[in-house]
Amino acid sequence: MAGHGRRARWEEGDTNISVHTPRFCTIGPASSAVTVAVFALLVAVWCVVASWLGSHRKIIELVERSGRWLVPVVFMNVGVVIVAESIFR
Repeated sequence: MAGHGRRARWEEGDTNISVHTPRFCTIGPASSAVTVAVFALLVAVWCVVASWLGSHRKIIELVERSGRWLVPVVFMNVGVVIVAESIFR
């Protein structure tokens, strides 16, 4: 069963490469630059939001109070979602 999940993740990565490489080849340099710039801008937005959340007093208190169990529960739920999506796709 573990091999199946690993194979599904590789297949998903292959799909992304096979979709995006031709797209960048066909849209031209200007559109490629816009796509990369928008991607970089949105990554920066995610970083700013994460920085704000990580320095927010209430979030810090929540993680300090219940982080011992909250963080593992969040990561386990993310893992369950990934496995479920690879099985039921």
